[in-house]
Amino acid sequence: MPPTLRRHLGLASATGICIASMIGSGIFAITGLIGPALGSGFNLILVWVLGGLLSLAGAFTVAELAANRPTAGALFVAARETLGPRLGFVNGIVTVLIGYVAAIAFISLIVGAYLEDFLPGIPANVSATVIMVLLTLLHSRFMRSGARLNDVMTILKILLIALFAVAGLLVSAPENATPVTTSIEIPSIWSATIGAAVVSLSFAYLGWSAAADVAGEVRNPGRTLPLAILGSVGVVTVLYVLVNLAYLRALSPAAMVNPQTGEPIADIGAVAARILFGSATGSWISLAIIVVLTSTLSTMIFTGGRVLTSMATEKELPRSLANRNEFGAPTLALLVQAALCVPFIWIPTLGGLLEYIGLLITMCASMSGFAVLIRRRRREMRVWSMPLHPLPVTVFLVLSVWLAVSAVIDSPMTALASAGTLGAILAARPIIRPHVVHRDVRR
Repeated sequence: MPPTLRRHLGLASATGICIASMIGSGIFAITGLIGPALGSGFNLILVWVLGGLLSLAGAFTVAELAANRPTAGALFVAARETLGPRLGFVNGIVTVLIGYVAAIAFISLIVGAYLEDFLPGIPANVSATVIMVLLTLLHSRFMRSGARLNDVMTILKILLIALFAVAGLLVSAPENATPVTTSIEIPSIWSATIGAAVVSLSFAYLGWSAAADVAGEVRNPGRTLPLAILGSVGVVTVLYVLVNLAYLRALSPAAMVNPQTGEPIADIGAVAARILFGSATGSWISLAIIVVLTSTLSTMIFTGGRVLTSMATEKELPRSLANRNEFGAPTLALLVQAALCVPFIWIPTLGGLLEYIGLLITMCASMSGFAVLIRRRRREMRVWSMPLHPLPVTVFLVLSVWLAVSAVIDSPMTALASAGTLGAILAARPIIRPHVVHRDVRR
């Protein structure tokens, strides 16, 4: 029998999990990828603010669900109980495969790419695999040490991001910096281009619901979870806007392209740092980014296994995934998660999945909004209630619909791939579930 689950995460740890899950590769890459299409500094800041608004509106809904259903994989459990087993299964599988597995692989690859400057001759996917496996083994063996590691690395991450933003804003503007204005056609505020950009950068905000995935391990969840989820979104949004303002001091959106290839630049953090602070700081900036990304990777590995555990507890996946070791860590779930990550790490086109990841996560996150509305209609007892209801839920659902429509218009193939993924997950459930139920009954 697995040991009784201990509630060992306080407000600092829960908030740290959310912040560490959000701040990662996105802020160091996505601005350079979407900047040229946006055409102006105003639009660039606007989409990051809209991404924060979407996350904040969603955070209100998630906080209410998690506070009133404080269990591992709280959003999956809430979707299953409110919207039915099929949609709950879709929510859980998308959260695991896209929100965690694909994201962990993506971040691992970026860490590996940065390490190539320090470990020449070692391919990025090799070092990415090694780092991901080592962090998985740490979290698979221990639970408290993993949480403490996340706390320490989150503090370092916030300090590094804040230092970059403040220094970038205070340093004298470089003489060779390009102006923020651009002569290309600038898309309107409510255009599909703006919406598609918000979908892409939603990957950078991915993780604001991470505390809900470990809700079963949080002390005083009725108070802790809302404060952790809402507070982390506010902190990260402010940091993201400040970092992007620093980027704009270095170069305009129109200049965020590789002069040799004409392609958008993915390493916007390193490029802006060289312009703002000089090339001598390049190695230090790269080391700082590696620390930040490793922190995010550690946190996402820590939380991702909890969703698999929750689905196994609800008999949607093999029951063995719900087992925990003597320290309370879900060892098998974490190892399975790592095994699923390896193929993604070795797929060379993973970088093109940002919009795909963002659209699927936005679609599944909207389930939380509908779950809140249904639970409110049922007049269920609540430990914590979001203020200004139903305004936050309405804003969240309206923005989600707008982003989905924008993605269909701007990138129909991505939208088709997302719909196909959801269909495949639904088709797989009848194949997986009878086997799980059969094994459970036999036991």
